[in-house]
Amino acid sequence: MRKTPRRARIALGFYVALGPLLLAAVVGAAYGIRWAAPYGLWLYLTIYQLYAMRGATWPRRHLALAFALNLMSFSAVLLCFVTFVVIQFGGPPAKLPAWGSLSIALALGTAATGALWPAQRRYYGVGSEPLAEESD
Repeated sequence: MRKTPRRARIALGFYVALGPLLLAAVVGAAYGIRWAAPYGLWLYLTIYQLYAMRGATWPRRHLALAFALNLMSFSAVLLCFVTFVVIQFGGPPAKLPAWGSLSIALALGTAATGALWPAQRRYYGVGSEPLAEESD
Protein backbone atom coordinates (compact mmCIF):
# COMPACT_ATOMS: atom_id res chain seq x y z
CA MET A 1 0.00 0.00 0.00
CA ARG A 2 1.35 3.41 -0.97
CA LYS A 3 1.81 5.96 1.72
CA THR A 4 -0.09 9.19 1.31
CA PRO A 5 2.22 12.15 0.62
CA ARG A 6 2.80 14.53 3.51
CA ARG A 7 1.26 17.48 1.69
CA ALA A 8 -1.97 15.57 1.03
CA ARG A 9 -2.22 14.50 4.69
CA ILE A 10 -1.75 18.11 5.81
CA ALA A 11 -4.44 19.29 3.39
CA LEU A 12 -6.84 16.58 4.54
CA GLY A 13 -6.21 17.49 8.18
CA PHE A 14 -6.85 21.14 7.36
CA TYR A 15 -10.20 20.34 5.73
CA VAL A 16 -11.24 17.95 8.49
CA ALA A 17 -10.38 20.54 11.14
CA LEU A 18 -11.89 23.62 9.49
CA GLY A 19 -14.61 22.17 7.24
CA PRO A 20 -17.14 21.57 10.02
CA LEU A 21 -16.50 25.04 11.41
CA LEU A 22 -17.25 26.64 8.05
CA LEU A 23 -20.41 24.56 7.59
CA ALA A 24 -21.52 25.42 11.12
CA ALA A 25 -20.94 29.09 10.31
CA VAL A 26 -23.50 28.85 7.50
CA VAL A 27 -26.07 27.36 9.87
CA GLY A 28 -25.10 29.93 12.52
CA ALA A 29 -25.62 32.80 10.08
CA ALA A 30 -29.16 31.62 9.46
CA TYR A 31 -30.30 30.36 12.84
CA GLY A 32 -27.85 31.65 15.44
CA ILE A 33 -25.29 30.15 17.78
CA ARG A 34 -27.83 27.88 19.49
CA TRP A 35 -28.07 25.87 16.28
CA ALA A 36 -24.50 26.35 15.05
CA ALA A 37 -22.71 24.93 18.11
CA PRO A 38 -24.58 21.59 18.25
CA TYR A 39 -24.34 21.33 14.46
CA GLY A 40 -20.56 21.77 14.56
CA LEU A 41 -20.33 19.10 17.24
CA TRP A 42 -22.59 16.85 15.16
CA LEU A 43 -20.23 17.24 12.18
CA TYR A 44 -17.13 16.45 14.24
CA LEU A 45 -18.85 13.36 15.68
CA THR A 46 -19.81 12.32 12.14
CA ILE A 47 -16.18 12.54 11.04
CA TYR A 48 -15.13 10.48 14.05
CA GLN A 49 -17.86 7.93 13.36
CA LEU A 50 -16.81 7.56 9.72
CA TYR A 51 -13.20 7.09 10.79
CA ALA A 52 -14.19 4.52 13.43
CA MET A 53 -16.34 2.52 10.98
CA ARG A 54 -13.59 2.39 8.38
CA GLY A 55 -12.24 -1.05 9.25
CA ALA A 56 -14.85 -2.23 11.73
CA THR A 57 -16.68 -5.53 11.44
CA TRP A 58 -19.58 -4.69 13.80
CA PRO A 59 -21.79 -3.12 11.07
CA ARG A 60 -22.29 -6.64 9.67
CA ARG A 61 -23.89 -7.72 12.94
CA HIS A 62 -25.81 -4.50 13.66
CA LEU A 63 -27.28 -3.37 10.35
CA ALA A 64 -29.97 -1.17 11.94
CA LEU A 65 -27.35 0.81 13.87
CA ALA A 66 -25.16 1.09 10.79
CA PHE A 67 -28.16 2.40 8.81
CA ALA A 68 -28.91 4.98 11.52
CA LEU A 69 -25.29 6.17 11.62
CA ASN A 70 -25.18 6.48 7.84
CA LEU A 71 -28.46 8.40 7.97
CA MET A 72 -27.04 10.80 10.54
CA SER A 73 -23.89 11.29 8.44
CA PHE A 74 -25.86 12.21 5.33
CA SER A 75 -28.27 14.41 7.29
CA ALA A 76 -25.43 16.27 9.00
CA VAL A 77 -23.96 17.38 5.70
CA LEU A 78 -27.33 18.02 4.05
CA LEU A 79 -28.50 20.36 6.82
CA CYS A 80 -25.90 22.91 5.78
CA PHE A 81 -26.93 22.71 2.13
CA VAL A 82 -30.64 22.99 2.93
CA THR A 83 -29.90 26.02 5.10
CA PHE A 84 -27.80 27.57 2.34
CA VAL A 85 -30.58 27.09 -0.22
CA VAL A 86 -33.09 28.62 2.20
CA ILE A 87 -30.83 31.65 2.71
CA GLN A 88 -30.07 32.12 -0.99
CA PHE A 89 -33.45 31.47 -2.56
CA GLY A 90 -36.02 31.62 0.21
CA GLY A 91 -35.35 35.05 1.59
CA PRO A 92 -34.88 35.47 5.32
CA PRO A 93 -34.51 32.23 7.25
CA ALA A 94 -37.52 33.22 9.32
CA LYS A 95 -39.68 31.91 6.47
CA LEU A 96 -38.45 28.39 7.24
CA PRO A 97 -37.60 27.74 10.87
CA ALA A 98 -34.60 25.69 11.87
CA TRP A 99 -36.77 22.67 12.62
CA GLY A 100 -38.07 22.84 9.07
CA SER A 101 -34.56 22.76 7.63
CA LEU A 102 -33.67 19.89 9.94
CA SER A 103 -36.77 17.96 8.84
CA ILE A 104 -35.93 18.46 5.17
CA ALA A 105 -32.31 17.40 5.78
CA LEU A 106 -33.46 14.24 7.59
CA ALA A 107 -35.87 13.40 4.77
CA LEU A 108 -33.15 13.88 2.14
CA GLY A 109 -30.70 11.93 4.29
CA THR A 110 -33.19 9.07 4.57
CA ALA A 111 -33.68 9.04 0.80
CA ALA A 112 -29.92 9.08 0.15
CA THR A 113 -29.21 6.36 2.71
CA GLY A 114 -32.05 4.21 1.39
CA ALA A 115 -30.79 4.57 -2.17
CA LEU A 116 -27.22 3.65 -1.24
CA TRP A 117 -28.09 0.97 1.32
CA PRO A 118 -27.96 -2.03 -1.08
CA ALA A 119 -24.42 -1.06 -2.08
CA GLN A 120 -23.49 -0.51 1.56
CA ARG A 121 -24.79 -3.97 2.47
CA ARG A 122 -22.65 -5.47 -0.31
CA TYR A 123 -19.67 -3.57 1.10
CA TYR A 124 -20.37 -5.03 4.55
CA GLY A 125 -20.59 -8.47 2.96
CA VAL A 126 -24.21 -9.23 3.83
CA GLY A 127 -25.96 -8.24 0.61
CA SER A 128 -27.17 -10.48 -2.18
CA GLU A 129 -23.79 -10.36 -3.93
CA PRO A 130 -21.02 -9.52 -1.45
CA LEU A 131 -17.93 -7.80 -2.80
CA ALA A 132 -14.98 -10.12 -3.38
CA GLU A 133 -11.83 -9.51 -1.37
CA GLU A 134 -9.62 -9.71 -4.46
CA SER A 135 -10.72 -8.75 -7.92
CA ASP A 136 -8.97 -9.70 -11.14
